[in-house]
Amino acid sequence: MNRKKRMKLKSLIQNKLYSRKRGSPLVEEGILIGLSLFGFLLIFSIVTGVLDWLLLSADELLTELGSLFN
Repeated sequence: MNRKKRMKLKSLIQNKLYSRKRGSPLVEEGILIGLSLFGFLLIFSIVTGVLDWLLLSADELLTELGSLFN
């Protein structure tokens, strides 16, 4: 086998092996969408926790101020 044919054959084999390692674009998009939803829910839960804490603190403050003036 001459050198050009051998290099071409080697290139074809490497391309076939590499193409098997790549994932489907749909799988990649699914993973990215899943990660973005997870991140959104994580941030959303943190924000709602902080807002809940602020509302409870404000309610306790108003209760204490009300009992202070009664």
